[in-house]
Amino acid sequence: MLVSYALINRYNSTAGRDLAVLKWGVDDLTPFCPYMIYFYVSWYLQLSLLAWHIWCNPTAKATHHFKLMVGISSLGMALAQVIFIVYPTWCSRENVDLSGVDPLTVLIFNRLHSADAPTNCWPSSHVLISALFAFYYTYYLVSTRLYGRGKTVVLCVLVWIWSIGIWLSTVFIKQHFWPDVVGGLVIAGLVILFERLYQCRRSRRIEHNVL
Repeated sequence: MLVSYALINRYNSTAGRDLAVLKWGVDDLTPFCPYMIYFYVSWYLQLSLLAWHIWCNPTAKATHHFKLMVGISSLGMALAQVIFIVYPTWCSRENVDLSGVDPLTVLIFNRLHSADAPTNCWPSSHVLISALFAFYYTYYLVSTRLYGRGKTVVLCVLVWIWSIGIWLSTVFIKQHFWPDVVGGLVIAGLVILFERLYQCRRSRRIEHNVL
């Protein structure tokens, strides 16, 4: 999925296509906050964290949750990439001012901008995947009862704070506009709804066959 994302991103940024700018008035009022970049790049750790938990707790149920997360994320990204091709969007970086920012943060921005052209904006894949991660990782923690109730609640809250920080970072570092955030959440919600309905129908079918 990352390879296909990169190919679509490159195609949309170099093929001379008409790119839509999907933004709201609130986007012009949203300040540039360079240090939110650390929330943004922490997105790459989320699937790794889930994989690490499976490694530490190699049970059949844990493996099932990991496969479910990977499968649902792949479905969500596939839907997003269809949209990237059919409705390519673009986000301006004209408000990105790195003057007075420390060298490490500037380096991260430079690497990000060189690797990821400001296309493939709506819906935000960062928001989409982190929303799915937050939902299914907390579902994993609750359903497996891996920790005590108090620790589970704390971990679930931290996971959601982390993910919400990632959503906000996309607009505060001017990598996305607010409609991209909403679009990512909508796609994530639709994918979760599809998976839940599928699981319900599957359970009913199994119960019917048993009876």
